[in-house]
Amino acid sequence: MLSLHDFPPWLSLSLGAVFVYTIALAIYRLYFHPLARFPGPKLAAATYWYDFYQDCIAGPFPGQGSYHIEKLHEVYGPIVRVNPDEIAVKDPYWYDTLYNSGRRDKWLRNHKANGSPGSLAQTAGREAHRLRKAPLLPFFSKRAVTELEPIIKQKVSMMCDGIAGFLKRGEPLIAGRAFTALTLDVITDYCFNKSWECLKDPQFSPHWKATMSGLFEPVPFMKQFPIMAQIMNLLPRSLVKALLPEMALFLGGRDAVHEQVERIVEERKKNGKEKLATSLDGPRTVFHTLLDSNLPAQEKEVDRLTDEGFVMVVAGAETTSKILSTIFYHILANPSHLERLRNELDKVMPNPEELTDWSTLEKCKFLTACVNEGMRISNAVMNRLQLMDPTETLKYKEWAIPPSTPISMSIPFILMDPTIFAEPKTFNPSRWIQNEEKKENLERFLVPFAKGSRGCLGQNLAMAELYLATAAVVRRFEFEMYDTVRERDMESVRDCFVGLPMPGSKGLQVRVVKKRE
Repeated sequence: MLSLHDFPPWLSLSLGAVFVYTIALAIYRLYFHPLARFPGPKLAAATYWYDFYQDCIAGPFPGQGSYHIEKLHEVYGPIVRVNPDEIAVKDPYWYDTLYNSGRRDKWLRNHKANGSPGSLAQTAGREAHRLRKAPLLPFFSKRAVTELEPIIKQKVSMMCDGIAGFLKRGEPLIAGRAFTALTLDVITDYCFNKSWECLKDPQFSPHWKATMSGLFEPVPFMKQFPIMAQIMNLLPRSLVKALLPEMALFLGGRDAVHEQVERIVEERKKNGKEKLATSLDGPRTVFHTLLDSNLPAQEKEVDRLTDEGFVMVVAGAETTSKILSTIFYHILANPSHLERLRNELDKVMPNPEELTDWSTLEKCKFLTACVNEGMRISNAVMNRLQLMDPTETLKYKEWAIPPSTPISMSIPFILMDPTIFAEPKTFNPSRWIQNEEKKENLERFLVPFAKGSRGCLGQNLAMAELYLATAAVVRRFEFEMYDTVRERDMESVRDCFVGLPMPGSKGLQVRVVKKRE
């Protein structure tokens, strides 16, 4: 058996130093760390390897971290130390206290998984975040999205034409492909003035759906080892594809965004600051907006803008697509909901080929209720947003959380809280059609896009897509479910930033029965 004496002296000393340091660090974290008195597993307090084990190894497949934290709350209560430096809180009434403040910095442990250090999502400091967000806010305002609504309507119409093709051919439709094709074409047109034309493919570009889904598969590992993306980016794409197919999809998505950003930057250099004609006071695309802004020159470099674009495309496509699939599944699975929704839409859209305006659809009470319930139950975003205040001691009940402590709350814990939403796993749009006092109480806890300055920038665009796509599809077609099991295909069982179903699931599948008059 080998002993330390069998190794060279320098290696023995190095191994001994690492061992002593590891033991000393564990002792410090357990007994002298500012969070030492907070409840939670001792192993979680002592080492990040506990977090790695729970998220990547424990359970039937990776992505079990959020579900394990929920179990920790059941054992230790609403406040738990989930790793050496982070406190997790499960209390819907404390959500506003943590997130409705512009004074907090973001802890990037979870968000480094997107591999885009130049993006708004991966900006830690509040001042840098405010600088990067300012030129984008007007473009993602409700007014700006309304001005660009004709583009969304055009894409929705193309999606419906594609669905009609499945009716003609008698083929089953994987609904998520159609919805991802829609959301990808909208966000890429919105960002680059050049969509990826997924909707032109009669099969709704299944390779892009696979790419978008595949982007999230490695997230549990990339949260633990964010350097993975940097290393893989240096390797030949063919080698990455052979070694780690999911990472190849991730890098392929980045390459596609990089190509578009580079094109826009080169066009700007060649043609100057000529803007696209539009009714808005400014350019029509996100990246023309950024290039026209007062951001410093280094903020307009191609790599930085690629980071921004990559996160926008991924976040803007798959989360909204997942919510649409959820809404669609549950109204098909509940004929009474479907009949009620159709009766409402028939009145505001007497001609199914003429999609009414978003502003009109927002006034449809049952459609709004279905959209709200779809956002609530879909688990579109499971990743917990970790914030910290460098100066303030935050109080939670009898606990004083020290400054610079990362604190997190998981969105599904709010949206699925049975004390707020009775029978939370039941798709029940009627819960949103109540007297105003009860309705306002529920809306306070409807946080699928998070809240505060770190909330989702694109929520107005997402809302427009949800209303217009749901109305168009329900009004124009009749469907029947095909080879879809809720537990296998619709339930989120993996936290990979978005909630993913069982490995190998195709998601919601339907047959298009006929067009509606």
